[in-house]
This record gives sequence, structure tokens and C-alpha cells, in this order.
Amino acid sequence: MNYRPVKKTRSLSSYHFGFLGLIILVMAIYFLGSSTLGWLYTPVEFISRPVVWTLAGGGRLLNNTVIFFQTKNSLIQKNNDLKQENLRLRNLYLAKQVVETENAELKSLLNLRDKKRSPLVLAVSVRPNQTTNDILLLDSSHLSKGNNLKIGNKVVTNGGSVLLGEVAEIFINTAKVRLYSAFGEQVAVSVGPEHIPAIAIGQGAGNFYLSLPKGVVIKVGDPITASAYHNLLLGSVGAIEVDATNPYLKVLFRSPLNFYDLKWVEIYAD
Repeated sequence: MNYRPVKKTRSLSSYHFGFLGLIILVMAIYFLGSSTLGWLYTPVEFISRPVVWTLAGGGRLLNNTVIFFQTKNSLIQKNNDLKQENLRLRNLYLAKQVVETENAELKSLLNLRDKKRSPLVLAVSVRPNQTTNDILLLDSSHLSKGNNLKIGNKVVTNGGSVLLGEVAEIFINTAKVRLYSAFGEQVAVSVGPEHIPAIAIGQGAGNFYLSLPKGVVIKVGDPITASAYHNLLLGSVGAIEVDATNPYLKVLFRSPLNFYDLKWVEIYAD
């Protein structure tokens, strides 16, 4: 009967513990110094010096890495703070620009051609796209009790040159304006440089039409003014439709203003 010799093996962990113990011993000799360990200090110090330098270098590298990331995070935070401050200052600047623009608009509105006619200037609170039948609602809350706001007052804009409509109803803090472009509204007008008389009929959303006999001389772009209201501008000729079976021309035009952009209007007593 044959027997295999039994090999005595050591576990991997025992080698690890041995190596760790050796390192601890070497480090102890290095740091305790020659006064304690005598002649062993010099060779051990020579052998352990690379290990100590490596550990010291690794410590410095780790410390520098930590400082790098701390500095990077600090810079990122400062950059975000600067972005927020820049956004705040930009918003303040834009708000200032809006106020300056509104002030300029008000000054322009009050700079009328006829200084003897002082209008009431009211802000538009509700526009036609928020109502029906071409209606404006005006904020009159700032007016005193002795103001001249009355039903039938004419409502204009653009420094008193463009006619919009008239005051239809007055409430405590609001005035309701019916625009002349409302469907079915009729306004006496003069067309073109020859001041051809006609009746403009509202079609809604700032649009009008009128009829003229064939043979009159008009062209696209001719002004159309409200002859009964100081010849204020109502619009300009946009298109001319001709029907061979109809003795009249159909003239289409619209207000020169976008009602949806109105911010202020002027109101006159007559």
C-alpha cells in the first residue's frame, strides 16, 4: 500500500498577517530611532525609507486630491451664485425698461396736436380677444368723482389721431368701450384724397367694409377717416373687390392698430 506524503500548507491569511507584522516591526524600528534599537536602526532605516516616502507621498496626493475637489465644488457654487445674481440684475433691468417704455408712451399720448383738448388717459384692462363683439374694458379706478367720463365719449389712441370707438357703459371702476369695428356698427367716413363720402360697416376684429359706385378713383392704401369725428383716422384701403354684376365696388379695410396690443387709450368729451 502506497501513501502520499502529506504536504503542510499555510493559508493565504497567515502570509498576510506575517507581512503585516514585518511592516509594523520595520516601522517601529524606524520611528523609535537609533537610541533605542542600537545597531539595527541604520539598516532598517535604509530599507524602510522608500516605504515611508511612498506613504508620505500618497498622503500628500490624497490631501491634494481632497483640496482639488473642495476647491472645484466651491468654484461651482460661486459660479451658480453669480448666475443667480446676474439673472436678478437682468430682471431688474427689464422691469426698468418696461416702466421707461410705458412712461414714454404716456408722454407721447399726452403730447397732443391741440393742447387745448386734454384727454382722459385710461389703461386697457380687457382686450377684444378676451371679450365678445369688439369690446374694451378700461380701468377708471384712479379717476376722481368730478371727472368728465361720460357715455358717448369718443375713444382714440396714437396721440389722438386714430379713432377706436366710444364709451358704452360706465361702472364704479371700469368703463366699457364699444369699438366701431364691431359687427354691424356704422360710421360715416371719407375715402381717399378726394374725401369721397361713404358709410363704413364693422365686420369685427378691427375690420370694415364700404361700398362705392364704380368709376370713383381710389387705390389700396388710401386713408379712410371718420368725417363726423374731426376726420380721425379709421383705417386705410386694404382691398377693392369688383363684381361685373354689381354697380358698386366693395372696399375692405381695417384699423391700423392691433387691438390686442393696446395698453392705453385717450377719451375726449366731444
